[in-house]
Amino acid sequence: MRKKTLAITFVLALAVSLLAGCGSQPTAAKVYTDGTYSAVSDADDHGYATAEVTIKDDKITDVKLNEITEKGVAKDYATYPYEPSGKANAELPARFVEKNSADIDIYTGATHSSEKYKAAVAAALAQATK
Repeated sequence: MRKKTLAITFVLALAVSLLAGCGSQPTAAKVYTDGTYSAVSDADDHGYATAEVTIKDDKITDVKLNEITEKGVAKDYATYPYEPSGKANAELPARFVEKNSADIDIYTGATHSSEKYKAAVAAALAQATK
């Protein structure tokens, strides 16, 4: 009887350990290589956007954005007359970091700027992709 109890205990312990192991998920492979990547969007009639994206441990940790006008001059948001463009430039980096993706919602009122920023960030992430 003692051997039977010991065998049943062993089988139950083995079953519990196997079931516990089945619930664990394998670690996902990293998508990005750590580093800082710079890219530009395609140009349109109003210029293009630049993005500098920093990746650490497969996460976007920092994004710097800028727009270059059709005249080849970087926008100075302190003096730029269209306020939504400046607000988009200030807010969108945090959205990219939060979502860890270039696939974010546009900034209302700055659709063209948002689309250019998204394209530039996507291009930078493509460079970072393993």
